[in-house]
Amino acid sequence: MREFQLWWMQNDNNTSFKTPYHRIALFLGKMRGPKVTSWIDLMMRELNNQLGTNPALRTDEVLWIEFQKKFDRKFTSASAIEEAQLAFEKLKMEDEDIDAYVASFEELLSKVGWERTDSGVLQKFQGGLRKWLVGAILNRDVWPENLDEWIDAARREL
Repeated sequence: MREFQLWWMQNDNNTSFKTPYHRIALFLGKMRGPKVTSWIDLMMRELNNQLGTNPALRTDEVLWIEFQKKFDRKFTSASAIEEAQLAFEKLKMEDEDIDAYVASFEELLSKVGWERTDSGVLQKFQGGLRKWLVGAILNRDVWPENLDEWIDAARREL
């Protein structure tokens, strides 16, 4: 997926990259090997079924996002996901380096398959912050309500 995304960045003016439908078709067309053939066939059938019931999906970015998730589920090793989950569980802010903590948090959040708005994300973010920092943020008149607000509040306190 990474190589395809780099290729996409280099060719983003190409019409094949303009719609999610064409992007998926191009991606599937670049996959090779006996171990992926059945998955490619399955994705083509699913894509045709989805578009048969809702042709407007051809241009909906949700189509591409869902395809990426299916690709990641199929081809990301279970051990890599487990390692990311373990690292995510252990993640703590080191010293007072909020930027390094945020970068690691967001990278691991993506690797474990969570969205920024998922239940438990704020609690996990808060749990990795220094206790005094959480206390300082919660002593403010207005509490942060989402991850971006928590990140901004932590940066302001430091």
